[in-house]
Amino acid sequence: MVTPLAARNRLRSTGGTAIGLQLISGGADRSERLFQRYRADLWEKAAVLGFLLVALPALLGVRLGSSGFGTLLSGGWIPLLNLLVALKVTLGSWAMVQRLVRHRGLL
Repeated sequence: MVTPLAARNRLRSTGGTAIGLQLISGGADRSERLFQRYRADLWEKAAVLGFLLVALPALLGVRLGSSGFGTLLSGGWIPLLNLLVALKVTLGSWAMVQRLVRHRGLL
């Protein structure tokens, strides 16, 4: 059995799995309210648009900055693109699990 505290702690460390655990442990109504309150569907679309806008200069060969090995900017555009992909995947997982629970119910 997953307690709400355990599910909440898992929510901080992982994406879709933690959202599923939170829903299964009895937080389906709360999760639905949070999804609508934070407009997660719009943020997911904004993450995709942001990815495309950030990827365009990267594909055109624009360098983000020149810095030494081991610094954040030494990765170029990759850290920012990774952040946008993580945001999109987490919000997409949340939306997918929300739809599953809404149409099929809790398991």
